[in-house]
Amino acid sequence: MKMLKRATLVLIGGLTVPMIVAMPVSARVGDGHVTRQGLSGSAELGYVSYDAAENGRKVLEASTFVQKYSLLYHMNGKARIESHASYNLSVGYEWSSIDASLSHPGGGTDQSVRSGRPLFDGTFTLNPPTSPFELTAYSRDINNNSFVNDTLPELSDGRRIIAPNLPTDISQSGTNIESGVNLVIANKDGRSRGTFGDLLAGVPAIYVNYWDLVSRNTQGGARLDSRSNRFSVSAGGIGDTWLHYQSNRFTDNYHPDNSYDRTKILFGTINQYQRRKWIQFTNWIKLSADARFEQVKYGASDKNEEEFDLNIFGMATRRLWEAKFFSNYNRKIVGGGAPEEIVRLPLYVNGVLGADTDWSFSVSATEQHSGGGVSQESRSSEDNLSARLNTFKRSPFTLTSILSLINKSDSAGGGEVGGDLTLETVSTSRFARTLNMAGSYALRTRYNRGNGEYSYNQDLLMHTYYQPSSQWKLSLRETITQGKNDAASTTSFTSSTVAQSQNPLSTVTNLTTPSSNFLRLSTTASVAWTPVARFTADLSGTNYLQFESNGNDTMSNSVSAGVSYTQPTYAASLGGSVAMQDNGDKDIQFNSRIVYKPNRTVEATFRGQQNQRESAGTTYKFVDAAQRLTYYIWGSRGVSRKVADLYEEMAYLQNNGETPRKALTLAGTYYLYARISLNGRATYTLQNGDLTQAYGLGLAANMKLLDATVDYTYAKRSSDKRVENRLAAALKKSF
Repeated sequence: MKMLKRATLVLIGGLTVPMIVAMPVSARVGDGHVTRQGLSGSAELGYVSYDAAENGRKVLEASTFVQKYSLLYHMNGKARIESHASYNLSVGYEWSSIDASLSHPGGGTDQSVRSGRPLFDGTFTLNPPTSPFELTAYSRDINNNSFVNDTLPELSDGRRIIAPNLPTDISQSGTNIESGVNLVIANKDGRSRGTFGDLLAGVPAIYVNYWDLVSRNTQGGARLDSRSNRFSVSAGGIGDTWLHYQSNRFTDNYHPDNSYDRTKILFGTINQYQRRKWIQFTNWIKLSADARFEQVKYGASDKNEEEFDLNIFGMATRRLWEAKFFSNYNRKIVGGGAPEEIVRLPLYVNGVLGADTDWSFSVSATEQHSGGGVSQESRSSEDNLSARLNTFKRSPFTLTSILSLINKSDSAGGGEVGGDLTLETVSTSRFARTLNMAGSYALRTRYNRGNGEYSYNQDLLMHTYYQPSSQWKLSLRETITQGKNDAASTTSFTSSTVAQSQNPLSTVTNLTTPSSNFLRLSTTASVAWTPVARFTADLSGTNYLQFESNGNDTMSNSVSAGVSYTQPTYAASLGGSVAMQDNGDKDIQFNSRIVYKPNRTVEATFRGQQNQRESAGTTYKFVDAAQRLTYYIWGSRGVSRKVADLYEEMAYLQNNGETPRKALTLAGTYYLYARISLNGRATYTLQNGDLTQAYGLGLAANMKLLDATVDYTYAKRSSDKRVENRLAAALKKSF
């Protein structure tokens, strides 16, 4: 069925107007039933003309006339009085046409497109409350046609000023029949009485679903001829175990290689909604397991797939600890080749030791095997172990210890082995409420089995955050890293009580990864001042030093500052940053934004952004600024409504040394009545001494069941004396 709903449509003339659209409902079990009955339909007419001339000579002339008509009859009700079977039905027809004409000095093109097809949407529901059956069947082809603009290559000229937006093709013009059946067989909370209730007492619930989609379009540019269908059955077993079977088939008659048949069988604690269920093995142990087999056959046999997946999950919970394991085995074959097998065995354990100490431990093993013969066989494995201890949580300073070990290997002799050790301390409110201090030491080592290379990092991180009052916030962060070949250590705190800060270095200070013994120093200081609730100013600076044993030393500095002020009627922000590197690279960024809205009549904004980068003797510059002003005029008599709105915008854009582009836009809308408006617009663009002008005038009427628009646009450019005209009119009547 369909029901009417208010929506928005971009008409052929390019204007956005409200319209009445039909929305399909009652497609599946549980959907509501529509109450509309009788006839509904719409008629739409549209005309668009476009022409362009250069130096007084016509280079393109095009026009399009479109029509679209639809008629639907709706009915709904019960199969008979006192029956629990109901139906909803809509039947109708839709017809669309496009007549386009295009001419240019090289010739001309006439194009006519017609599309007519029946529309239908039907749903049948059977749900007797005392029987175990619930059935829903549906079939529909209700997708409305839509017009596609500017598909002809002549309309995509890069020299054009305005977009022609000429309808030249029809989409969704073919067949799109969607059908399906949903069947549920289950005891409805014990309401099934008599024979049905006795039979279903020990029978599991069964869910059957069939879905079919036929898509066929032999007209227009997007041609297709395909069919998709899916059949699935889910049956509940003992407890929370379920058996699922699903078969999918997709047939593409235009591209047979894309066709496929997919079969999937799933057994385990996954219910009919594909949600995992847990079996209470004991009062503190829960288990969940499932096995899946899936096979996909394509039109080309070398793409066939076969996969088996097994999951065994468990959780154990006691008062002082809990453990979880999520084991997985996966076997996959692609294109008839050798199988690829992966085994994953992770275990996670965590617990508490008293009021101020907790711990966690995890271990995982992954084994991967692929290949057939000995010469093609490939094996790899990865083992991880991690232990963490958090203690002294109620003391002035906490202490966190983390140990991680990793072992990777493969049949080619590659892989790595290594370990991480981290000691971290963070102050708490027992130490001070206005001062937060943190420090950490981290050691990371790696040995590459493939090339025999050894690398390590030592990181010492100190962070101080001081807030003497609500007005001042000060922060100092120091990082010292020493290592060999850079084992890619991280210098962020693992504790969530420490505020994390990103590296403030800009793009020009992306330093190279050291390839020898190195020492890296990074210092960041910041201050924020909030004298009043709505005003904030901040300043931060970073110094970055890197020394290498091969003499490839690097230094960079960056400074950033910002200020913001907010009031109910206006807001302003200003910010900037400078980053410099010792090789002469420099990056300067500046941005600002102002918003002023004193009342519902005036709204003004300004934004600006400037970036300048100097690298290898070359300067890159980008400037983008825009100012907007909107003025609303409201009626003073009777019901307050908008009478008119005026809009003005100035924009300036310069990108990487190009000639600046300047633009001015003026626009306004006058509301003759609540649903009738007159709008006008003017745009001026100047670049390289070339002035481009565009003017437009439009009239729109948006009634409850009637929409009409007329729009005219005139544009010209001084460099090639190009002149363009576009006229669009559209009318839509619904009932």
